[in-house]
Amino acid sequence: MSKILTVASALIFITAIMGVILGLIMLFLAPWEGEVFGVTASQVNTFNPLLMEKITLLIRFHGLYLFGLGLTLCFFSLVQFRRGEKWAWYLTLVVFGFALIGQLILVYLGSNVMAAFYLPSSVLLVILWALGLVLPVKEFFK
Repeated sequence: MSKILTVASALIFITAIMGVILGLIMLFLAPWEGEVFGVTASQVNTFNPLLMEKITLLIRFHGLYLFGLGLTLCFFSLVQFRRGEKWAWYLTLVVFGFALIGQLILVYLGSNVMAAFYLPSSVLLVILWALGLVLPVKEFFK
């Protein structure tokens, strides 16, 4: 096992842990704080409680998605990716890349609804994922 694979695995693992933490935040904390489009969550709840319930449910499902993705990525980064198995590199590139870049797009498009915290953290997730894939390319494809 080379040092580059260990560093790349650590970067992917950090990405996974951040995904787990963000997922837990979205699962268990309030949908948003402050104003969005000039409206607070309590005003939306007063206007239409069903709408507020749907928004909250959507945010909770998004958190569940991130939590599950992070846990799965933890396993693959610590076991298969660290061993240098080529299929794990492809899996991390395609499956998790699609999920993380999709996450970034969703957070960017919904940046008015989501807290300002989620956009920078989503960008950081994609950067760490990309670095974790680019560093060990020579190790995986000798």
